[in-house]
Amino acid sequence: MKQTPLRRVAAPGNPWSTFAPRTVPLKTTQAKPKTAARKDTGPSAKVRALVLERDGWQCAGCGKPVSDGTWWSMQHRKARGVGGDNSPCNLVVLCGSATSRGCHRRCEDRDREMHARGLWLRSDEDPAMVPVMVASEHGSGVTVWLTEDGQYAFQAPAGEAA
Repeated sequence: MKQTPLRRVAAPGNPWSTFAPRTVPLKTTQAKPKTAARKDTGPSAKVRALVLERDGWQCAGCGKPVSDGTWWSMQHRKARGVGGDNSPCNLVVLCGSATSRGCHRRCEDRDREMHARGLWLRSDEDPAMVPVMVASEHGSGVTVWLTEDGQYAFQAPAGEAA
């Protein structure tokens, strides 16, 4: 508890004078608690740019452009908490945010359709081996595999179960 010294209010020599708290705060020698710097654990700027270019600056879920001020985010198909990483084959661009709306919210809610399209994965699934159905300009979608170099592959990688 901070202690404030008292000062005399009445004239000196008056036995009936009272004391009041000092109006000037004392300097404290106690250091302010340091807050830990927030560690950035997301993908690097280079990987983000690569994924945005690969996905054509549009949501992989619905095809909505994200370059026009639309809320968007990078979705980790396989969550980092269960072994996912920040590699391009584990990331897709989705509209919305994880907490409020859009395709990203549907993935966070573990929507079955989004899982069937490969936009979110379970812990036992490998992002390099599970295809993604990305929205196309015609609305039907195109099935692709995401590669480590940030490209689309239109044929299954070796070792992928058909």
